[in-house]
Amino acid sequence: MTARGSMTMLAVGLTLGALPSCNENPLSVVCCTQFKVGADLSAVDFGLRGEARGEFLAFAQASSDLAATASNAMLDVQAACRDIAVELGAPEADVTAASDRPDRERTAELCRLAVGQIQARVTARARLEVLFQPPVCEVSVQAQARCAAACRADGRCDVRVNPPVCRGGKLEIVCRGECSADVGASVYCEGSCTGACQGECVAQGGVRCNGRCDGTCTAEGSATGQAFDAQGNCVGTCQGACAATPPGVRCQGSCKGQCDAACRAEASGSVTCDGRCSGEYEPLRCRGGTLEGGCDVQASCKANCQASATARASCRPPAVLVRAGVAVDPDVARAIQVLEAKLPPLIVVLQARGQAFVNLVTELAQSGGGALSAALQGNLSATAAACLIPIGATIGDAAANARVSVEGSAAVLGSVGVSNPRQ
Repeated sequence: MTARGSMTMLAVGLTLGALPSCNENPLSVVCCTQFKVGADLSAVDFGLRGEARGEFLAFAQASSDLAATASNAMLDVQAACRDIAVELGAPEADVTAASDRPDRERTAELCRLAVGQIQARVTARARLEVLFQPPVCEVSVQAQARCAAACRADGRCDVRVNPPVCRGGKLEIVCRGECSADVGASVYCEGSCTGACQGECVAQGGVRCNGRCDGTCTAEGSATGQAFDAQGNCVGTCQGACAATPPGVRCQGSCKGQCDAACRAEASGSVTCDGRCSGEYEPLRCRGGTLEGGCDVQASCKANCQASATARASCRPPAVLVRAGVAVDPDVARAIQVLEAKLPPLIVVLQARGQAFVNLVTELAQSGGGALSAALQGNLSATAAACLIPIGATIGDAAANARVSVEGSAAVLGSVGVSNPRQ
């Protein structure tokens, strides 16, 4: 934050701090009832117009979204740690004492209890290997574009004219035509794959399957003569949707996964993919990266729109498989089942959001005044000024919630040998 931005925010805070609270007079002009955590603020009237409105709205929306995500992440971590601690035998008195603490302290203490039980009941008796596909987050292009449109005086942001970039990930698009990948590479495809599909396949007449079958599985095409393996996966022909097809198998139907050839539109006339489109296309989402570029707006507004879209990103928990290096007794086997069920949300917090999310929330908390400098130059309405106090308090709490979530996840996952690959 610049010195000027800090002084401005401080002056606003000191002035409004002496005025009546919302509890004392909810109808007061300086009472902020418009800002709510996790709400869509696009239609809220903060008493501003033009670019000043967009600047303030982007900051308020980013604060709201980041706070909601940080709070939900902390509650997910808290619940997972509590379940691990309880199901692995933590003393009831210790769990009760931890549960009586304030939220952040409760989360940290429950995760400490979980680590203690993992070390005493599991890792002291068996060496574990935790297997999973690293989770990725999907950021909506349209969510960021709508925010950017509000930052502009003309209220427009056409992502087809100004295509964004998915830095470090894949930009998925809706393609009206054929979508292809570079030579030797595959393309993510939700449509008809002209080659081999590695992922989920739905085909009339059945498809060779090596995974979960949502339908009927028969032994036809099975190398062993059996329809299912020891884990209950289909290893024959699936009449329905197969969650995994063997390498090299062509999906004679609808593919949702990696296609080693071209992805073509089906009856709907469009296909979702992450390759080159032969016809018209529209950017859809950034998968596993940072959404950058797009419509030209002020840097501070663009940063807040990016923060808001990142907070709203969908991050799906991975399936987890825990293996022990030696034969284990029933107690350890049951503990492994607990870990497989409870580790996924911790993996999302640590590896999909992680320290980058903590940094994002912290940066917004520290630079809020500077980001609003343009709107504060004589254009700040009484309503917007009143809302700066709850917004500031909210984003400060969000930064602390994000930190304790990542730290708790890292402690528990570290106790079973899972580290953060981004560190």
